[in-house]
Amino acid sequence: LLSAPTTDRLDLEFMLLRAEQELRVGQTKIAAEIAEKWTAKASGILRARFQRLQARALIETVRSPEAVKLLDEALHAFRSMGAKEFVARTLYDLGRAHLRLNAAGEAVRYALEAEQAIGRGDVIDRTLELEIHQFLASAYHVLGDVAAAHIRAERARVIAEDAADPAALAKLYSSLALTRYEEGDKEAALVYARKGIEARDALGQHEKVAETWNTLGWLFIKREQYGKAAEALDKAESVAREHGIERLGPWITLNRGALALARGQHREARELAEAAAEAKGAIRQR
Repeated sequence: LLSAPTTDRLDLEFMLLRAEQELRVGQTKIAAEIAEKWTAKASGILRARFQRLQARALIETVRSPEAVKLLDEALHAFRSMGAKEFVARTLYDLGRAHLRLNAAGEAVRYALEAEQAIGRGDVIDRTLELEIHQFLASAYHVLGDVAAAHIRAERARVIAEDAADPAALAKLYSSLALTRYEEGDKEAALVYARKGIEARDALGQHEKVAETWNTLGWLFIKREQYGKAAEALDKAESVAREHGIERLGPWITLNRGALALARGQHREARELAEAAAEAKGAIRQR
């Protein structure tokens, strides 16, 4: 598939579809390779779509200014051809790319432009609308605007529950858990964290389940519910080991150190912190 012999429009459209499917199932490397190879063979709107897809693959894997460059070129092409739907989608992608580069202000600006395009009817897509609300909730959270993050998260919740999208709900519950915690409503944060675990478990998203259990353990530590914190961290470690999720090991160990410190076990806390740092270093060297 990476070396199809012809470059007519049907071949290009097939490869674009193939790359989009690979990206959808998480095969970002394959998607990026296809997009990079076939961008040079395409022209017009298909070239812009390949550029956008390549940038989306980059956003999922690395913090790269190259994603912004590709999206800028694609956006210019889409605008020149009057492709309003792709303009709206690319604006949202630019928001995501900027947030990955820690440019939260620019990220919000692009996401709001995408939202305005939806409001004008340039694109009708409830899923995209939901994603933008979720994205803005996260971006406002990064900027420290908890009230705006809460408003966006609530709007996303209404759309997600109306659309009954399990994946969207799982992501949303995790976001709501963090915003509720920042607001000081730890009880609501725990409720949403548990809902997130249930939703992700049903979807078979084992890595996210382990991450959420780890987050839940941290929340219990903050609430001084040390027994429940230990149970949550045990579950996080169990899921991570069962499914070979090595990268979470140091973070779980770090939270175990925080738990030991909270219990006044200073020596154990220091040893766990050192073990977490050592484990992180070993993972980076691989």
